[in-house]
Amino acid sequence: MGIVSSSLALCERELLIFKANLALNLARTFFISAVYILLFSYIGGSAIINVPVVAVNYANTPQSFQFLSSLALQQSISIIQSTSQFQAMQMLQAGKVSFVVVVLPGFPSSVPSVQVYYSNVQSTVTSFALSVIQERAEAFTIAQSFQSKFFLPSSDISPSVLSTRVNVASGAYKDFVFPGIIAMVIIFSSVFSGITIITDRLGGNIKSFLVTPINKGAILLSRILSCFVQTAIYIVVVLFVGEVSGIHVAMGAIGVIWVFLIGLMLSISFTSIAAIIASRTKDVQSATLVSQLVVIWFWLLSGGIFPILSLPSWLQGFSIIDPMTYATDALRNVVLLGSFPLSSIAIDFAILALSGVITTALSIMLFKSRLE
Repeated sequence: MGIVSSSLALCERELLIFKANLALNLARTFFISAVYILLFSYIGGSAIINVPVVAVNYANTPQSFQFLSSLALQQSISIIQSTSQFQAMQMLQAGKVSFVVVVLPGFPSSVPSVQVYYSNVQSTVTSFALSVIQERAEAFTIAQSFQSKFFLPSSDISPSVLSTRVNVASGAYKDFVFPGIIAMVIIFSSVFSGITIITDRLGGNIKSFLVTPINKGAILLSRILSCFVQTAIYIVVVLFVGEVSGIHVAMGAIGVIWVFLIGLMLSISFTSIAAIIASRTKDVQSATLVSQLVVIWFWLLSGGIFPILSLPSWLQGFSIIDPMTYATDALRNVVLLGSFPLSSIAIDFAILALSGVITTALSIMLFKSRLE
């Protein structure tokens, strides 16, 4: 039998096992997601604090001062006043601030009334801080009066921008961590699927497979294929919990499709990582313990529950090589920010694809060597 037909046959077996425990698996995913969302709904304060924002108030009206005062009261925002937009853009160019907020003449009735410039679409704080600024701006104006602009830095500080209308979330901490919760559910389900290899090995099932004319690699690939289906089901459950909790995918139906694509790519890497651990350990308990320790660190370093910028500088370097960082960034763009810039798509998907190829190849190689 070819590797494709063998993988599909074994995948069907895995899905039948999954179906037998479907109610338990769905209930576990539902309650874990609900508990995390509920927990983060009542956490005081914000995971993001003192994001530097320079404000230029061209309106000089009581309403504009009230708007900037409301921003200053936000724990996540640190306001710096400036009288010149050119000077403010220089500060953004130099990386001294993360955002430039310009209150235009005619605030709050003009359209637009507030313009926001930012230069880092990859930062995990961008979507959250931008959502806070937008929420406060729309409390004083109308939705159409807010406009965000991605600043393209240049040597002459030219106001060359890509104008976008973002549909961001409410700014609540639960909205910020929701993409991280989606990623967490995906990787834990993927790890569980990968670890089942060791139970099959100890139970003698793999020896039974080997006496049949199937490719050895199909044993592992079948886990990855079955994990695709399981991941898709788990994503549906988590998104449902999010909707019930008032968290919506900002990109709508297209965003849901993106979430599935990102989740499937992430599941490849972590199913393979779990398989690598399972192939190097002798019992389920050891494999489970090591896998959980590894996965927790991947999750903590990814910016899933707090911004990467809040990590110690020596840990931020590890976040760069963490594939979950790019999955979380992609999910946050889709779910929270409501847009998925082409530059972000290219980077996130390239890293996830590279991680999937490397971990899958390594897991197959180690798995085959263990059988020999």
